[in-house]
Amino acid sequence: MFYSVPSDFLVQLINILCFTMCISHYVLQCAGLIF
Repeated sequence: MFYSVPSDFLVQLINILCFTMCISHYVLQCAGLIF
């Protein structure tokens, strides 16, 4: 129980980081195409 909770939190944190990086990259590409 004590070992599974931090690992799940770490996985969620990594997923959130990857998601935000993908979104920011997509936004930067859109901004580059528009401007």
